[in-house]
Amino acid sequence: MMPQSMKQMTFIICFHNAQSIKLHKDDIIAERNFASCSVLIFVETKLSAKDCDINLPAFNVHRNDFSNQHSPYGTIVFVKSALSFNSQRLNTPSVEVTFVQIAEPKVNILAVYSRPKETWRNLKQALEAALYTVDTNEKTIVIGDFNTNSITYVQLCSFMQDHSFSQIINEPTTNNSTTIDLIFINYEQPKDFGVLDSYYSHHKPVWIAL
Repeated sequence: MMPQSMKQMTFIICFHNAQSIKLHKDDIIAERNFASCSVLIFVETKLSAKDCDINLPAFNVHRNDFSNQHSPYGTIVFVKSALSFNSQRLNTPSVEVTFVQIAEPKVNILAVYSRPKETWRNLKQALEAALYTVDTNEKTIVIGDFNTNSITYVQLCSFMQDHSFSQIINEPTTNNSTTIDLIFINYEQPKDFGVLDSYYSHHKPVWIAL
């Protein structure tokens, strides 16, 4: 069921590790919570260059396929068709980073996918490069599946705090009761945020309202 607070928000960003966008496209279209969102970000899309018909009604799409061949990875971003935006791939060899800049409301979004057991060094290097690219004097949201453990979570939060970002998700985001899908912001408390349930993925969607 859609949280009552989501119904009242005008601009919502939602991130979800869908564990195959192709397999779960019908589930995503049927998800009423997603219809309320202005920006939808999915990772582990598992798409290849041959998968052409990956669209959602009333959304424009930006694909960041990690490979031209089928792989367990890949990111896709859907932005409501009424919104003006720019997008850019900022991938490193092992970490996916997708930059989306929304014109109005003006906000920068960095969508991150770090593979399970990825080293902190590689994740840090990817984040450093991405944050260097983005004007972080503007409102910026870093959102993603970071696949952290107890040690790398502390390292990640410390690193982001050094760059004036705070982490706001404080409940489990997987069926294993781990909190690895995170949202970092560089501004004061957002209007609202939270975690949704998902019946088709091990991960739960995380969302934030501007």
